[in-house]
Amino acid sequence: MHSDIVVADITYPNPNVFYELGLRHACKGGTIIIRDLSGPRVPFDIAHLRHIEYENTPSGMKKLSDQFKSYLDHFARVPQAIDNQFQEIAKLTDFKFPDYSDPQNQIMPEVKAMMALMQAPEMLELFARSGRGEEVDQTEIFAMMAKYPQVAGQLLQALFQSGHISFEGNNASRERNLPTRGSSPNKPRKRRRN
Repeated sequence: MHSDIVVADITYPNPNVFYELGLRHACKGGTIIIRDLSGPRVPFDIAHLRHIEYENTPSGMKKLSDQFKSYLDHFARVPQAIDNQFQEIAKLTDFKFPDYSDPQNQIMPEVKAMMALMQAPEMLELFARSGRGEEVDQTEIFAMMAKYPQVAGQLLQALFQSGHISFEGNNASRERNLPTRGSSPNKPRKRRRN
């Protein structure tokens, strides 16, 4: 759904491939359909769809690669090109697709951050240790952020949008301290003086 280009190999009659191809056609263009010439005949209900036939040989793979380049060049030149009949009919009939980009349907930044953390188990463990009151060295935090920059971005966005961090100078009255070393997020930590 989010991919710019999708390649669907319809060589073997796999219901999952056909279902996913239908979903892609409903979402947007940018689909390349391929089929191995040595495979079974294409099912009648999708035989009319434009597809690239290839031979699973070195020369066949070279030819397929050249055809991919041609398709990719076309999609780069005309990114909004309609490449399937479903989209053509939708355009002709002025079909209005549901708009899921409505802000009311947006996932909260905190939820996105938690979902992102699930992709970085080491970082999740680091936060779990901090939550249990264990001391966590800040260099460990920065190392994990460098290792998982996309996850770190989601976390920083959630912290910024929730007001836990601010990029508006050093105005202490606006800043809220992050919980570290067992401290509470709402209680300011005492600073040591030299």
